[in-house]
Amino acid sequence: HGCFNELYSAAWFDYSHYNWGRLLAAEDRPVYEYFFNKNNGGIGSIHSGDIPYAYGNLPVDSRLYGADDYALSATMTGYWLNFIRTGDPNGEGLPRWERFNDDTTMVLELNTDVGMVKDKYLRVYELIDLYMDEESNKR
Repeated sequence: HGCFNELYSAAWFDYSHYNWGRLLAAEDRPVYEYFFNKNNGGIGSIHSGDIPYAYGNLPVDSRLYGADDYALSATMTGYWLNFIRTGDPNGEGLPRWERFNDDTTMVLELNTDVGMVKDKYLRVYELIDLYMDEESNKR
């Protein structure tokens, strides 16, 4: 069940972002990819679960969130504000977020620990690319 959900998510959500990133990087536009996998308030790492963290909207009086959640929210808010101001999310006190343009195998993991990691779905993307190439050659 869990493996199917991961493969489904990788194929339907992550792969499209990976492709958008590759297209923009090919145009030399700055691209910053991230992978949010924090257990959001005990309900798991869900689609759009990053939004309350990125915009600093975690409830302050909830027992579902701890110090690590608020720290991650502050980090994410810092990245987003820096990107809005300068086009680069990096800034003082934040772990370095490398551009996707420079290495399309790496993403910034946003969890209790924040840092660059190899995208765990690269093999899935390669298989989809292979399938798509085969399908386009049939036409």
